[in-house]
Amino acid sequence: ARRLLLTAASAPQGEVGDLLGARIDRLIALGLQNDVPGLIRSAGQQALTPAGHRAGVDALLLDANNDAACQAARDALATSNDDAIALALIFCQRLAGEDSAAELGIAILQDTGGEVDDRFLELDRGIASGQPVALESLDQATPLLFAMALATGASIPEDALLDAPAPLLRAISRLEALPLETRLRAAERAVAAGAMSGGELGDLYRLATFNDDQIVNALSRADD
Repeated sequence: ARRLLLTAASAPQGEVGDLLGARIDRLIALGLQNDVPGLIRSAGQQALTPAGHRAGVDALLLDANNDAACQAARDALATSNDDAIALALIFCQRLAGEDSAAELGIAILQDTGGEVDDRFLELDRGIASGQPVALESLDQATPLLFAMALATGASIPEDALLDAPAPLLRAISRLEALPLETRLRAAERAVAAGAMSGGELGDLYRLATFNDDQIVNALSRADD
């Protein structure tokens, strides 16, 4: 699937819709967000539709590359007035301490009928006030909301991993600022979902240390 999505072959003849955006979307769904910037570079920015721009920003947010995501959002808004990308820019303005610009952006979206999620507003207030705001569920969390929750300094509840989609599981496993136990649990589920390889999980386990009792208990369970 990865080779197919990253192929440089020409698109089939006829009406195929937003093929690049669809490929980016599928890469993210498979937990392969690290491949998205390379695909965009090979295809060229001019080939991106608004949906493709959104997916590109999402991939960078999932990779915890906020600086690149913010630049991608600014570049996209130079040719588009997409509400989702505008929200990403507001997040970037909060991170940069540009509170007046962020407040103005929210007001403009609300006044023009743009969709501003209540969770976005709660997380935005958390970033502005320095108060952690956790996402109780990751099932419907967008990459932007996930990045905002992390920016508030919130922890990730263990129960939230149970319904987290593959892209978020992979993203969580790669965040060095999180507790290793949380990262390992996310990685195990990401492997089960096909979003990580067993080798990557093994590399993560090599960072863990275990006392003698834990090793004996693990061996006993293996014998059973």
